[in-house]
Amino acid sequence: GVKGERGKAESRRLGWQPALCVASSLPLQGISLFTALGRVEAAHRPEMRAIIARDGWPSFISSRRGNDVIRESVADNRVCSVCEQQFSPLWVHRGVCCECEVEVREAGRCPYSKRCEPSWFCPHSLRCFVCDAHGCEACHLERGGAEVVSEVVERVQPARLCLDFDRTLANTKSGGVPIYGKHQLDEDLCALMWRHQAACRIVTRNRHAAEIGTFLKKHGAPEVPIYTVKKGEVKADVVLDGLQPEQTAVLVDDSIVELVHPRLKAAPTAHCVLFVRALL
Repeated sequence: GVKGERGKAESRRLGWQPALCVASSLPLQGISLFTALGRVEAAHRPEMRAIIARDGWPSFISSRRGNDVIRESVADNRVCSVCEQQFSPLWVHRGVCCECEVEVREAGRCPYSKRCEPSWFCPHSLRCFVCDAHGCEACHLERGGAEVVSEVVERVQPARLCLDFDRTLANTKSGGVPIYGKHQLDEDLCALMWRHQAACRIVTRNRHAAEIGTFLKKHGAPEVPIYTVKKGEVKADVVLDGLQPEQTAVLVDDSIVELVHPRLKAAPTAHCVLFVRALL
């Protein structure tokens, strides 16, 4: 909160930096800790903002807002990219101060990147699907690896399961020819293809459809249709064309642009997963 600024300054004078340490005995055990901290932050942020709105920033912070004096520590010279005021790192995250971050989010925009479109922003939690590594079941746009994909598929039981190829089903680069022995196939997604073979299809912008088919066969994947989406065409059409109103569809892709097409967003039975392998 507001009091944390003084404690951080004191730690610097003592020659050590404050740190949040997580024991490494259990994989990812810090996730629950960060989740708990997030709940605390969410509970007390409105109170902090109300105090600042009523009383203003504390004097030891307000005295330096807008101050262009270069401080001894490089870390202390942080300027918000929105209001262009100077703060210490406690109040600036990814180049945006905490107050501007909230205001930009409440306006329905990503506070961190101007390239992010409004359609990439979740109206339910006011978070960006890309920059905040966010997923939202209510938006029908979730985020994660094969485990998340499997959970979504088992939950909605789609009549059509559409998988992107490059950087999703395989670790090939966009448009490249898949080479057996050089490139890999996601084993968990391959298993999912077998479980939902009748509904599954590959929807890719990679034009090497024949090579993709051979690659899949060598990796033991089931034979499924491969649709190549050309320039000027959209994957949403391949996902939705021919479906009955009550039938659900799932599109798994590593590109947010493909997933937020207006036709997909307007279809109540369409579900999307922004595919990422790494834990962000």
